[in-house]
Amino acid sequence: MILNHGQLTRHVKIADLGSAAKSPSEAQRGVLVGTGRYRAVLTTFDYETAVSVSVAGRASKGVSLLHLPQFQKALAAMAAGETKT
Repeated sequence: MILNHGQLTRHVKIADLGSAAKSPSEAQRGVLVGTGRYRAVLTTFDYETAVSVSVAGRASKGVSLLHLPQFQKALAAMAAGETKT
């Protein structure tokens, strides 16, 4: 998938509102990433709150379930070597 890093990072922060941050089970800290032709949809839920956000971009069709904190760390690591400009 080809997505704007800044938009993806902002949308992941929004999706984090629907994750079970205080849950003792790490299995509930997931984000479902569904991709299509012109977007990626990030979905989280914690049995009280569900959040679904779309990020515009190019991607082939698919679905992945990722551990949200690890996904956030991977996104931060990708940008660590980039300059501000």
